[in-house]
Amino acid sequence: RFGVEEPSISREQKTLWESKFWQYTGQAVGIVIGCTLGCCPLLWLDLERGDRLKREKEQCVIFQSVVDKVAEMLHGEAAELVFVDPKRGDLYSKNVTSNLHHHRWRLTDGFMGHAARSGKFVNVADVHDELYYDPELHEDFLGTGIVVRSLLCMPVWHKNEVVGLINVINKKDGTFTTRDEDVLSAISTHVAVAMGKTSENFEEVLENCEKSMTQQASPMWNTTTVQRRKTLFEPVLKGMSHLLGA
Repeated sequence: RFGVEEPSISREQKTLWESKFWQYTGQAVGIVIGCTLGCCPLLWLDLERGDRLKREKEQCVIFQSVVDKVAEMLHGEAAELVFVDPKRGDLYSKNVTSNLHHHRWRLTDGFMGHAARSGKFVNVADVHDELYYDPELHEDFLGTGIVVRSLLCMPVWHKNEVVGLINVINKKDGTFTTRDEDVLSAISTHVAVAMGKTSENFEEVLENCEKSMTQQASPMWNTTTVQRRKTLFEPVLKGMSHLLGA
């Protein structure tokens, strides 16, 4: 091989210790080089890929359960969980109820874009009366035939930035209430916890919880609102302890 011919030596010469030494040395060197080259692909092997895929699958199941439960709890016609795509600069749907389909949404469009950009939740009783109403977007939402009347969008905070939104469309029995806002705010924190690692700093989790609860369009709260929101910390902390396995 490689143009190297075996030297012509006699049988007696092959039995000499010098010949044996170089024969075995060459074989050993060849084995070492071969094993080294064979192990090189391990340098590029993603050893955590299996765990990451398993975690992503578990997250998908959790998030789908959240979306379905949110629509049921808040009596919404539809609900979805969307995430920010920093590379493309838009939103993409992660989990949706069965009457919606997956989609992408520009950050400059409508109420969802405003909530993602500002970090403040949006609770609209009648979209037709608001600045961000767009007939092309809301009269036939995503081509599903759903006419958007009322809308509740809650930002999901993670590592001090908005990474997604939970959107609930069309309250079936009226308009979304302040209690609905509180419930969705707490749920958004659970989503943020599920996105992080179990070793995530607990103080950061609390900070996300507080930020999610306080980011609203109105600059002022009344005393009742403050007290009402404070009462949510206990169930939120219990939920986070469950997710973190504490």
